[in-house]
Amino acid sequence: MQKSFRGWWNYKMHIKQSGGKFSPMATRLRLIRLAEGETNSSRWAKRMGWTLPQLSNYENGVRISLNAAIQMADRVPGLTTDYILRGVMDGMTVDLRRRLEEVEAAGQLGTQR
Repeated sequence: MQKSFRGWWNYKMHIKQSGGKFSPMATRLRLIRLAEGETNSSRWAKRMGWTLPQLSNYENGVRISLNAAIQMADRVPGLTTDYILRGVMDGMTVDLRRRLEEVEAAGQLGTQR
């Protein structure tokens, strides 16, 4: 029995990236949250307009949807979808770049294996 296109799309959107929570995108998402000074996942999910399970999925390696990435970029001043999806910092504000680098240098991500 063949799956509908919609069923296939939903299946593909929930595939974990290689590396799970240690994947580059999941790491960037946690980095953004911490750079914004938010350690409470529930508050961050609410600020992004997501459910807590959605945030948990994204931060644990389930690929973020394009709509969710756009939503996040709209809610975080200086953030771009290029950074969220590909890690490209071009076009981001100097302030946000500095804060991202500070969080990463401080080792606050908890991503070391």
